Amino acid sequence: MRTNSKIVAYLDILGFTERINDNIQSGAVLLGNYQTILQSLIIDQKFQESRGNSKKFKDYGIDSFDLFLPFSDSIFIQASNAPVFVKQLSNFLIKCFELTANSYRYPEDAEEPHKVSILSPIIKEDKLTKNYIKVDWWPLLFRGGIGYNESYVVEMDAIVDSDKTKVSNIIGKAVVDAYSLESKGKGPRLFCNSGFYDQLNEESKEYCRELGDSDFEILWPAFYFIKDNMAEFEYNKIKDIMLPVINLFKAYKNKNFGMHYEEFLKLTIRSIIRFFEIKKEKELKDIKNLIWKILESYGIDDLLMY
Repeated sequence: MRTNSKIVAYLDILGFTERINDNIQSGAVLLGNYQTILQSLIIDQKFQESRGNSKKFKDYGIDSFDLFLPFSDSIFIQASNAPVFVKQLSNFLIKCFELTANSYRYPEDAEEPHKVSILSPIIKEDKLTKNYIKVDWWPLLFRGGIGYNESYVVEMDAIVDSDKTKVSNIIGKAVVDAYSLESKGKGPRLFCNSGFYDQLNEESKEYCRELGDSDFEILWPAFYFIKDNMAEFEYNKIKDIMLPVINLFKAYKNKNFGMHYEEFLKLTIRSIIRFFEIKKEKELKDIKNLIWKILESYGIDDLLMY
């Protein structure tokens, strides 16, 4: 058993229970989607390392992940190097959402943006014929918590395919902290305590929002923007990040899970503003005016933002 203080993140897929109750295949697709993202990040990281570019692309890798343990709709991650981890975890969350986000930017059906037509050819009269079927592409969003405290990785006996095997497990105060923080609010939000916050450098702390009670929220969508790029280039990405979230909010705001998309929209707006506060190359009034114009153009004028 290895003992030391470590970063532990707990992530839970948002809306997974509803997906399983509605259509178990929809839940399985969400699991497969984040596995696809994980595999692509592993491959990309190895490729960049082979090209000697690992430092340049460090923010987009996963080398701060020491342990990645999935179970059902939950994931535990043990990590090191908090400033790198907060960027890499945020990038993972962004990529998970972006996998299907374009379908919500320009939905086939504004009332059900998760319904997507995909090509499924059929044989008809001995000819291969185009055929389209409707499938559910629900957004892959996580809510999570991050703690920094004692963490223990232990090997435990398990049974897989009727055979005894060993699997890793994780226990400790950091696990309890991360699990408790995950349920602090609605929506795909990422919370951390002061133990983790204190491990961050000043640059990383700028992406955190203080909540009180020694807890913080990480504004992970802010990492959609690239700090080293010209401000004007990033300014032109504001509508791009807002559109899928707006369309999801409009479609589902009156559903029993609608509050999650309202919180997602608020989080996205806070993240945009925070990035440009950090960037300091654009007038904040111009950023806020653009945000309001976009909201108004989609008929949203009654949302309390922040």
